[in-house]
Amino acid sequence: LQLAKSLCRESHPFSKFGSGNLVTLKEEPAERGLDLRQMLLKFHKDYYSANVMKLVVLGKESLPELENLCVEYLSGIPNYDIAAPVFPGKPFGPTELSKQLSVVPVRDGIRSLDLQFPMREIDSLYLCKPTRYLSHLIGHEGKGSILALLKDKGWANELSSGESRSCSDWSAFSISIELTAEGLQNV
Repeated sequence: LQLAKSLCRESHPFSKFGSGNLVTLKEEPAERGLDLRQMLLKFHKDYYSANVMKLVVLGKESLPELENLCVEYLSGIPNYDIAAPVFPGKPFGPTELSKQLSVVPVRDGIRSLDLQFPMREIDSLYLCKPTRYLSHLIGHEGKGSILALLKDKGWANELSSGESRSCSDWSAFSISIELTAEGLQNV
C-alpha cells in the first residue's frame, strides 16, 4: 500500500502516509511548529458527523438486539449535516502511470507479478459490478485461460484478479500472478 501511495500525485490525499511513529507523529511536527493534537481535533470537528458515516452490523443477536446496541453506543454521534469530503483530481495521471518496479522481497522464494490498473470510482456501479466480470474472465482457470497458458509455458502457478481499492473518487483493479523462477525471467 505504501508503495502505491508513493507513486501517486503528491497533491492527492491518497499520497499521504497512513501511519506513523514517535518521530513522524511528535518530533517532526514539533520541529515544524505544528500542534498535531489541535490538527486532529480540527479534523474531527470538520469531518466526524453521523451523516457521512456508514455502518454494517453483523452478529448472532436478533435484529432488535443489534439495533438496540447500535442505538446505545452510536446515537450520541453528532450529525452536523456536512457534505461528504471530495478529493481534488485523480491520484494517478499520465506521468504516474506505466511504471515497472522491481521490489526485492524480504523472504527468499517469493516471485510475483502484480499489475495495478487505476480507474474511475465504481461504487456507483454496484448494481452491475463491472470488476466482477473482469475478475471472472481474467481469473478463470480452465482450458484456454490466461493461467492455463502461463502454466503451459511453465511461468506461473497461480493467478488472481479483482478490485483492490475502492475510494469515493477512484478505484483500482489488480492482477496478481505467482510466478515460477522461469516466469520471473520472462517478465
